[in-house]
Amino acid sequence: MDGMTVVQEQTNKSIIVADDDDLLRENIVEILVEAGYSVRAASTGAEAQEQYEAEPADLVITDIFMPDMDGIELVRAFFDSGENIRLMAMSGHVGNVDYLEIANALGAAQTLRKPFRKMDFLNTVETCLSQPPRSAADIWPAD
Repeated sequence: MDGMTVVQEQTNKSIIVADDDDLLRENIVEILVEAGYSVRAASTGAEAQEQYEAEPADLVITDIFMPDMDGIELVRAFFDSGENIRLMAMSGHVGNVDYLEIANALGAAQTLRKPFRKMDFLNTVETCLSQPPRSAADIWPAD
């Protein structure tokens, strides 16, 4: 592998990042671009879905709490549409309900709690990209 990391080998992968926090979204985009990924940014779930429909990506990373269409609605919308997709959900919300667990149950391949460290984030992205895209049938098989 002559010194290359897994991230450096992923330079042809495309990612859509959906987060309504402008600063965090910009930081995530910067981290991913530095790692060699092609990245598009969205400030809402609806915007991310529109971008994906216009040009599918290898991975969609979504925050859970956003205006217009939150991350849970986005995960459901992708799987309701019959898409084969890789999704990663992230959230800093802590409360009685674990929304990351819900996102995982709905089909997110990986989840990550904010705040996170750069390497933890990149490792989670790599894990998502190493898994095959999932469809609703993979998550909720018919009896």
